[in-house]
Amino acid sequence: MRKHLSTLALSISFLLSAHGTQSMAQSNPTFMQLGRAKSALYKPDSGPEPHVGIIVMHRESNYLNNVACGEFAKRGFLVLCMNSRFENSESSVKWELIPLDVAEGVNYFKKQLGTNGKIILYGHSGGGVTMSFYQAVAENGPAVCQGTNKLVQCGNDLKGLTPAHGVILSDGHPGNPILRLRSVNPAIIDEHTGRVDPKLDPFSVKNGFNPNGPSQYSEAFKKAYFTAQSASVQYYRLRQRAPAFRRLQYPPHHRAARETAQE
Repeated sequence: MRKHLSTLALSISFLLSAHGTQSMAQSNPTFMQLGRAKSALYKPDSGPEPHVGIIVMHRESNYLNNVACGEFAKRGFLVLCMNSRFENSESSVKWELIPLDVAEGVNYFKKQLGTNGKIILYGHSGGGVTMSFYQAVAENGPAVCQGTNKLVQCGNDLKGLTPAHGVILSDGHPGNPILRLRSVNPAIIDEHTGRVDPKLDPFSVKNGFNPNGPSQYSEAFKKAYFTAQSASVQYYRLRQRAPAFRRLQYPPHHRAARETAQE
């Protein structure tokens, strides 16, 4: 699969350059409602009839006029730019439902392009995990998002999704939960007062921070920082899954630092 996608990406790169001078982006995209998702269909104004369709979508951002829509169409592709049902509302996102919206686009292209057509998913930033999640479920079924090792279960309504022929990831990230966990600052001892453990403070000049240029941290500091960060992440995960840990207000290394600071 990885080899197939790499080959496909190279092929698309070639097509992008090859079709650049043969077609023009559609000046008037067609706006459609596909299930609970909004969409805008972009076609080339000239050139041969497209046989490759590209779906462009994010988790919740408005992508109906994303730069990729016109640029892909300008190069001879049929492009469906979509907004999920959670358009412009990060707080209302229910991640396990998003594949249903992507499926609306895939099913639309199946009818438009026919059996010889190719469907490509394009994900930029948060759209990267959106499209890779859809493809994983389409290829392997909802079992990939079910089981005791999942905090939130997806439903069996994700059965029978049609896999795309390829996925393009453009500066995709691993998803909001991982980004948030990686952003945990283990130096913070008290989240109410902002008190920090000076030994772990990444904004301390003593630890290598440079307010006027690139910072240089020692290997010892980085090891201590990442070890404490990992402990914090495990603590927050355990608080979600084990009621006994919810009585602990701070991770173990935080409590030790608080006791030292109070002495």
